[in-house]
Order: sequence, then C-alpha cells, then structure tokens
Amino acid sequence: RDTQRLQGWSQALDASIATLDTQLQRSGEQVAQRQQQICDTLAQTTQAKKLTAQVIQQIKQRLFSLAGVADTDAPNFEQAYQIAKSAGAAVGVRPAFLLAILTQESSLGKNVGGCYMTNDATGAGVKISTGAAVGKVMKPTRDVGPFLEITAALGKDPHQTRVSCPMSFGYGGAMGPGQFIPSTWKSYAPRLQSILGRPGNPWNINDAFMATALYVSDYGATSQTYDGEWKAAMIYFAGTVNTKYRFYGDNVMKITQGYAADIAAIEGR
Repeated sequence: RDTQRLQGWSQALDASIATLDTQLQRSGEQVAQRQQQICDTLAQTTQAKKLTAQVIQQIKQRLFSLAGVADTDAPNFEQAYQIAKSAGAAVGVRPAFLLAILTQESSLGKNVGGCYMTNDATGAGVKISTGAAVGKVMKPTRDVGPFLEITAALGKDPHQTRVSCPMSFGYGGAMGPGQFIPSTWKSYAPRLQSILGRPGNPWNINDAFMATALYVSDYGATSQTYDGEWKAAMIYFAGTVNTKYRFYGDNVMKITQGYAADIAAIEGR
C-alpha cells in the first residue's frame, strides 16, 4: 500500500509539475508576447517622435517671405514667429494672425512688383525690374510729402528706395514688409517710437511687424476672434469691410489657421 501510495503521489506530482510547466511556458510566451508588443510600441513611438521632430524642424526652418525683403535676408518661420510673438504681446494680437497679414502682403507685393518713385510732383516712377515708366506709383497729394520726410530721416534716397507698384486700381507706394503707405506710417510714427524708443523704419523687419500689430489692434484684432480678426484684415487692406474685397480677409484667416497649427507644433501644444 505504501508503495502504491508513493507511486500515486509520484504520478500526481509529475502531473502537477507537467501542468505547472505547461502553464509556465504559456505564461512565458504571453510575457514574451507582451514584451514584444511593448518593444514594438516603443519602436513605433520612437519613430513617431523622430518624425515629429523632423516635421517641427522643417516648420522652424521654412523661409518666411516678406514684401520688399530678399529671400537671402528673410527670416525663417521660427525667427518670424518670435518677432510676431513679441510684437503681438505688446498690443494683444495673436502672432499667427500677424504672420498671416504679412504673408498676404508679401504675396500682393510679389504680384505687383517693386517700383521707384521718381517724380515728386506727380508721384510717377519706374518699375525696378524693367525700368519702364509707371504712373501712380505714389499719390502726390497724400503720400509724396510724408515719403520724402521718412526717407530723409532715415538717410535714404527717395528716388532709389523700393516701394510697391500700383495695382490695377488706385496707387502704389507701399513701403517695406508691412506695406504701409507713407501717410499711414507717419500717423503711427509717434506710437511706434514710444514703443521702440527710437524712430521706426518701415523697411526694418522688426519695426514693420510692430507697426502692423499696432494697426490691426486698432480695428478689432485684439478680440482674437474670427470676426474681429477678419474685420481688422479687411481694414488693413482696403480701409473698409466692403465684401467686394473679402478675398483678402478670407485668405488671411485661412493662413492664420495654418500658422496657428505650426505654432502649436513648435510650442509642443
């Protein structure tokens, strides 16, 4: 009986060991599978992080074109964002919206090209790229006088200083990245000087950003809402919210949305 009992115990023990061994093998396989899943997830996460880092770097290094500024002198997006962030913070304007305004102005500036105003009496001039005569480069009764004052204060030759050519309607004469006409720039000069601590220069990138921020802050951009910013963009372009020109406001807001996403990526939000 003892022998039989021992044999029974031995068989039971062997069965238990076999069962335990099977369970351990299954458990080990499950652990290995989980570990592999974790490793795969970590690898995917690492790759995603690398891709995200690459995308963010591409956003930062992307050229930020500006009206009247050669591409070799233009900032990259990260630099432009920092300038817009500083200017926007001073007056309560979103950097993305400010960047969008300046991008739209750059596009318009490229379309109409650059001119020199050469006739102080009539405001006529020439196209820089061809030397062809162009009328209505600058409105003589409104902008020639302020333009001569601005260029004199900065030591620039007024007849060799780049301004925008006229569009198919109205006058040209817009200056620098912000594309301010001289009379409007002059009206903002005192406020700009109080912020900068020196006279502003419409062809200086930082000064142009600050002047643009001041302007749009006066016409609704400080609300930081779609309607408020759209109104400010319209007035910046045409001095009115006439829907005849809504292409400008609509496009600025589309660009703003894209830049807001770029900024969120840079900031890690």
